[in-house]
Amino acid sequence: MNSSSSEYETERIEALYEYKILNTEAEPVFDNLVYLATNICETPVAVINLIDTKKHWFKSCIGWEGVKKKIPFCDFTISYPDLLIVTDCLEDERFERNSFTINGKLVRFYTGVPLKNAAGYSVGTLCVLDYTPRSLSLKQIESLKALGKQVMMILELRRDSIDVQQKSEKIQQQELSKTAEFIEINQRLESEVNQRQEIEKALQISHKYLSGIVDIADDAIISMDKEQNILLFNQGAEKIFGYTAAEVIGKPLDILLPTKYHQSHRKYVVDFEKSNDRARRMGKRQEIFVRRKNGEEFPVEASISKLKLDRNIIFTAILRNISEEKKSKEALSQLSQKHELILNSIGEGLFGLDKSGKITFVNPAAISLLGYEKQELIGQNIDMLLANNPCIAKPDADIECVVRKFKIQEVSNDIFRRKDGSVFPVEYIHNPILDRGKVVGAVIAFKDISDRQIIERMKDEFISVVSHELRTPLASIHGSLCILDRGLIDTSSTKGKRLLHIAADSTARLVELVNNILDIERITYGKMKMHKQICEVSEIIVYAANKMQNMAQRYGVSLSVSTISAQIWADGDRIIQTLTNLLSNAIKFSTSGGNVRLSAYICEDLETCIGNNKNLSEYFSRRYTGTYVSFQVKDEGCGIPIDKLDNIFDKFHQVDTSDTRKKEGSGLGLTICQHIVQQHLGKIWVESKLDRGSTFYLILPLHLYEE
Repeated sequence: MNSSSSEYETERIEALYEYKILNTEAEPVFDNLVYLATNICETPVAVINLIDTKKHWFKSCIGWEGVKKKIPFCDFTISYPDLLIVTDCLEDERFERNSFTINGKLVRFYTGVPLKNAAGYSVGTLCVLDYTPRSLSLKQIESLKALGKQVMMILELRRDSIDVQQKSEKIQQQELSKTAEFIEINQRLESEVNQRQEIEKALQISHKYLSGIVDIADDAIISMDKEQNILLFNQGAEKIFGYTAAEVIGKPLDILLPTKYHQSHRKYVVDFEKSNDRARRMGKRQEIFVRRKNGEEFPVEASISKLKLDRNIIFTAILRNISEEKKSKEALSQLSQKHELILNSIGEGLFGLDKSGKITFVNPAAISLLGYEKQELIGQNIDMLLANNPCIAKPDADIECVVRKFKIQEVSNDIFRRKDGSVFPVEYIHNPILDRGKVVGAVIAFKDISDRQIIERMKDEFISVVSHELRTPLASIHGSLCILDRGLIDTSSTKGKRLLHIAADSTARLVELVNNILDIERITYGKMKMHKQICEVSEIIVYAANKMQNMAQRYGVSLSVSTISAQIWADGDRIIQTLTNLLSNAIKFSTSGGNVRLSAYICEDLETCIGNNKNLSEYFSRRYTGTYVSFQVKDEGCGIPIDKLDNIFDKFHQVDTSDTRKKEGSGLGLTICQHIVQQHLGKIWVESKLDRGSTFYLILPLHLYEE
């Protein structure tokens, strides 16, 4: 902060303290203005917020229960010359990381008027807030500005009144021993009287100003006394009820109510007077009806407030005609019911998307197949159902194509994810939803094809595994044991021990292959479960490195680690399985005397983790944009050809290199690693240069254990 802004802040705080308003009791005059703000702007929350150096003082607040806290938007508002409007906090770059809540709900909408004194210093704000994105009409904005000016006028009058009172008390305490002092006191008193007269005149102007605000409101605003005789009847009330103000002022409120509601309404007002509530929304138990001058009855939304003035009490009701709104809701409900009957009768899973890929409706068949409740799916992005199967480059590409283009497509083989994390194969057809020739969304019909794929899997993949991957280690075992069984070589000799070692290694390879095949089966049918808990990153790295140390020594490769102190929410055994698999590959493809390094570090932003990789940036932007833990396994081996990088994570894929040394492995390890990482909402990829080595990257969100 430069010297000029610091000086301005000091002068602003001094201006705030001049009003002697901080940490004072609630005052009805401010409560009424806040109440008007909520009704005019149609928001659940409104606040008069006085902003000190380190604290926000709420002079009046409606719609906020419990402990109050700083409103971050107000700190911006006091620096604005006019007012600050944030229609959607999540779409505004200044507040897109906003997590400000009221009553446990995320605030999405904010509009604040700076409270400026005559010298131009903002001492606070009058603001309205809502939990859904929205905007204000020009009329509402002008009314909110007018209310802000009214708040400042009352603050000025209150300050002047306090100053006058303090001066008057000081004068009364002075000794009246000398004539000159009497004259001076009289002169001062005369001056104070003049000031009071000016204050009263200003209050009259303020009253007219407030009356003007009330008159321009579209809603009916009606005030009445304790006997429920009408005292105020604004222009909005005249339009709604058909009476002029002159026709109803002084008349009982019953003139505006159907006869059958007279007694119950009077009892309601009496009970409200006895309660501790200053304001209350009416009609919670039953719908409220009122009556026009022509006798027509119609439904309204209504709220009532009370203001005590000495021994008198004034009630103010604000009413809104909801006849058309009610008719629209009934028509929409009937149409929705018909559509729902149609959707419920369809046996296939069916859901709809808007242009942004969010789910707008879903039928019972889809709910049953996916395992979600209906309310858990509505409003969520389609990404939550896409399993990101490593065998499919981008499973949501076709869906995005339908939403963005006028195109009907059929997909015969894709993967969806259930609520419990399991996945299942589907085929689906999706059609665009058109509105006046423009695509506004898509309808997707899908069905589970698990049974069909079981047959295909048995015919193709299983036969391939048995005939190719099992034959090689079995041949080694059979050949070694036959030589020893025939006594051609002594088992205690060097060659005999070598044959036993070959048989043992081949057996271990078979066990590993069987375990990998079982894992692949679990992955394919969504049965690989993750048992997550809080895990220390340093312990995972050290354990994985120690487990691979013997293998590194056997291959003449040095293994080094660099770790950090951080915690993640993960299945520790599965993460260790992933790291040991990557380390095993790095060791096998390194030359003797080479180095393999396992390291980890914290990424505060996505660019630090992925650099300029656009594909990864798009992948993470749909999921999480916070802090990550990045693991790296780097070797100095032969590297991977560039044309093999895209297939490196495919099942049974192994890289052919010019190295003549036989590389053992099932070709399933990296596929399993990729699935484990995806189950943790992370990403794994490789960067490599021939003859210079490879680096495998694995990044996981750091925040998930807190959620």
